[in-house]
Amino acid sequence: MIDTQPSHPDLQESLFHWELDSLSKIWNNFPPFHWLIYAFLVIQSIPSMILALTVLLSCMIISAIGSLCIVITSIILWVPPLLIVICINLFNEMLLGVGNLVRTLEMYGTDLGFLGTMNNI
Repeated sequence: MIDTQPSHPDLQESLFHWELDSLSKIWNNFPPFHWLIYAFLVIQSIPSMILALTVLLSCMIISAIGSLCIVITSIILWVPPLLIVICINLFNEMLLGVGNLVRTLEMYGTDLGFLGTMNNI
C-alpha cells in the first residue's frame, strides 16, 4: 500500500508552502487572470444570490400577507361591536331628542295630536 501522507511534517509544510507560492506566482504574474477569477467568482455566486433574493422576497411577501391577515382579522373582530355600540348610542340620542322635543312642545302648549289626546284619557 502506498502512503499518500508525507511522514515528515516539514515535508507536508513545504508542499503546502510550495502550493501557495505557485498560486501567488500565477496570481501576480498574470494580471488579466485576476479579472477571470473575479468574473468566475461573480458568475458562480449569481445563482446563490438569486436564490437568496428569492427567499428574501418570499419571506417579505409571507410577512406582508401575515400582517394583512392580522389587520383583516382585527377589522372583523372590532368593527361589528363598534358599529353596534355606535348604533345604540345614536338610537339613544334619537330617543332623547324626541323626548326633549315632546317635552318642549308640551311645555309651550302645542297640540301634539294623538299625544295630547292620550294625556286626556
